[in-house]
Amino acid sequence: MSIKVKLKYWILLLFFMGKSISVSAQNRMLSGKVTDLNSTLLSNVNISLRNGKNLILRSLYTNENGAYALLITDSLSKDPTLFLQATYLGFKKKQIQLKTNKSIYDFLLEIDPVELSEVNIKNKPTITKRGDTLSYSVNSFARNEDRSIGDVLKHLPGVIVGDDGKISFNGQPISNLFIGGDDLMGGRYGLATRSISKDLIKNIEVLKNHQPIKVLEDKILTNNIAMNLVLKDENSLKLSGEGMLGAGVPSQFDAALNLIALNKRLKMLNSAKTNNSGIDYRSDFKDLSSDNSLISNHFSKPEFLTSNGTTGAPDLPRKNYYDNKSAVINLNNLVNTKKGLQMRFNVQGFTDQNSLAHTSKVANYLPGDTIIFNERQTLTQKTNLINTGFSVSKNDYRVFFNNTLNFNVKHDQYLSPLNFNGLGFNQRLTNQAYDFSNNFSYIPKLKNSDIIILKWNVNYFSNPQRLFIDEGINPEVMNNNTKYNGLTQNVKIPVFFSDVSSNFIIPDALVKQNYQIGISNEFKQLNSNIRIFDTDPAGHNYPNDAGNALNWQSHKFYINASYSLKTDIWQLSLSSPLQLQLVRYNQPEYQIDKKTNQLSVGPYVNVNLKTGDENYINADLSYVNNMGDVNSVYRGSILTNYRTLQNNDADLQVKKNLRFGLKYHLEKSIDLAFSNIGINFSQIMASSIAFTLLSDNIQQTVLVPVKNNSSRLSVHTDFSKYFFLLKGKIELSANYSKLKTNLYLNNQLLPYFNNNLILNFGYDTKLANVISLNYNLAYGYTEGGQKNEEFKKFNFTTTRFDQYLTLTYSPTDQLSIEANAQQIINRQQENLTSRFFLMNSNLRYKLFNNRIDLGLEATNLFNTKNYTTSSISSSQLQERIYNIRGTMVILRVIYIL
Repeated sequence: MSIKVKLKYWILLLFFMGKSISVSAQNRMLSGKVTDLNSTLLSNVNISLRNGKNLILRSLYTNENGAYALLITDSLSKDPTLFLQATYLGFKKKQIQLKTNKSIYDFLLEIDPVELSEVNIKNKPTITKRGDTLSYSVNSFARNEDRSIGDVLKHLPGVIVGDDGKISFNGQPISNLFIGGDDLMGGRYGLATRSISKDLIKNIEVLKNHQPIKVLEDKILTNNIAMNLVLKDENSLKLSGEGMLGAGVPSQFDAALNLIALNKRLKMLNSAKTNNSGIDYRSDFKDLSSDNSLISNHFSKPEFLTSNGTTGAPDLPRKNYYDNKSAVINLNNLVNTKKGLQMRFNVQGFTDQNSLAHTSKVANYLPGDTIIFNERQTLTQKTNLINTGFSVSKNDYRVFFNNTLNFNVKHDQYLSPLNFNGLGFNQRLTNQAYDFSNNFSYIPKLKNSDIIILKWNVNYFSNPQRLFIDEGINPEVMNNNTKYNGLTQNVKIPVFFSDVSSNFIIPDALVKQNYQIGISNEFKQLNSNIRIFDTDPAGHNYPNDAGNALNWQSHKFYINASYSLKTDIWQLSLSSPLQLQLVRYNQPEYQIDKKTNQLSVGPYVNVNLKTGDENYINADLSYVNNMGDVNSVYRGSILTNYRTLQNNDADLQVKKNLRFGLKYHLEKSIDLAFSNIGINFSQIMASSIAFTLLSDNIQQTVLVPVKNNSSRLSVHTDFSKYFFLLKGKIELSANYSKLKTNLYLNNQLLPYFNNNLILNFGYDTKLANVISLNYNLAYGYTEGGQKNEEFKKFNFTTTRFDQYLTLTYSPTDQLSIEANAQQIINRQQENLTSRFFLMNSNLRYKLFNNRIDLGLEATNLFNTKNYTTSSISSSQLQERIYNIRGTMVILRVIYIL
């Protein structure tokens, strides 16, 4: 059977499946409003349709006007036992029996007072639960020393805030952070949590199973968790914020201005900052949201292919080593019109210069040989970027519309003198990125309550790079054993991407159905050129390259049928995307002109079983069959760094990925206890493998047609609880992962393993109302190496202990004194132990009715100079020593608007 015939067969099969399930029945609309005895309209009231056995057949929540509309089939409405039930926290439950000729049912709810035993709630944190929403009272968890809402978030049980500002709830990253119900930051919410005062926020809501598109509520089920900051006053427009000036030694400065206005119609968070005191602004404009597949662009941007070194940044808080001069302007403005239209404008401008010095030793353990790489590098980086985004949207229960236009430009320049195995030379690397995208989505609700989704996403991206090395390194490889003076590596991958798709959703049948059809087109060109400079000033091309350009086209035609079924106890989701991918690539200088077609099915199954009011078991299984990218078929050579040369000698790579996950989620929100345990397994079967040839001064990597299977097993658990007797929260987590794969080194295929265990303990409390304590302990153990008996002597282990302790003394509302210490111990089996200790202090005092803050900060009090760490990667054991910032003292004056 031909591919075209198969495709037509699948389309017809899916079409008739949808028709058979929807059954072309007549529909009946039930509607009404919910009020209390004072005629106040009640929003978020749960309305459920139940039968005589009290089983929930349909359910939804009233909108902001207290109204609801529920569609049922005519055949279902003939059941004489059907009734509607309204439930709302603090009100008596009410039921209304359905009548044959009646479609409007209004509810009048009475307050249900609940007698409480006498308790002292002076210091007891407050959390409430309503449906799928948990609400933390900010006043219950805030402390005197807290300034921003981000400080309060760190005290909440079940909530973890990462070093980059990313927020997770009970082990799952939040999909987005909303402010007063609106996405002001466009997913870049790090600035918001650090800038918005805790005094502006009443509650912090955790929204489970969150569906941000109102027209799709109860239509497309999600497992997303979002967070919303509930404003204390959303009706008045009041400008707030702060201005800050700081200066210190040695030659330190810090200045900032934040202007904030938040109400129902207008939201504004605008900021301008500059410093050289180690504060990194990158997290202010980092996209921290998780992907929403309904409105996001599926385009994956190409990575930069060359770099100026092989050693990354140290695994320390960035402020410890970030020697910088930075400035940023961050503008975020949102307007809600009376007609329901929302306009948002986001702009970030950033300039930065920073430096980092380090030395490293890399031991490459091979059968019969050990190759040592010694490096010493001083890196200076200059960065300039502009991010712009403008969106127009409408989001109500009848229609969703969104158009988001983004244009981003970035320029990086690196100067990096380097000494490698005794050879000194200079490097200069320039990276640029141009990114333009427009994402359009339109989702109307049809008269029969069916839904259509229309999307069109386009993206243009280019990333030109230029690496210059002023020394003729490795002439035996780079210039046919002839000495030369230097080289340049130029590389870029310009890409144009377009994706058009349409969904048809049948939400009111017993089985919710979602049918999608779409086409995506991708046009790429990989251009790479290595230029060798010797006696001829103009230079010549790298002699072992026949050409330097590869043209690539990829066209995907896809159909996806998704089904979901939900009862009171369990929920089942199933999708079966069918994809036809057509790939063509050509590189004339290597006589390559190939076409590849692939028809694949990627089934996905997710099962959710409730084991209690807040507890559930979730299992998912998926299988994905993907083809490689332009990088895997480019036949020319790319100098990915000064000692690594990469090329390919295989056809287009094919990867088959089988993944299984199982998670048990336990929650007792009233007791402020949250925990989960999960296991994940994945197996990747690839048609090619990277062959690495190591010599004394260079590493050559070639992708060759040898099959490689890799598997990874991981187990994780998290526990977070607020203990009232201890007046604080305790957090425990454990993560274990086991990797099995193969390494192809110096003509030998070696089985390789890597096991990793990480344990964490955290305690955050307030003692005697004047002392706050935060303590974190982390233990990490890693082992890796070859599994065969002959090479077991090349197996390695490393262990690491991290301790963080912060003590804050706040004798009055005006004064707080903080001291924090960090200790790291790194050990590896060759009796190499490194220790690192850092101590900082901070004093704050409020003046003039808390309108002015004086802050005195001292960092690295013992003037620690270096940080040493070791790690295992494939067949390498790496030891690195970094220079860090010395002692610094800075005085800040902050004026609160």
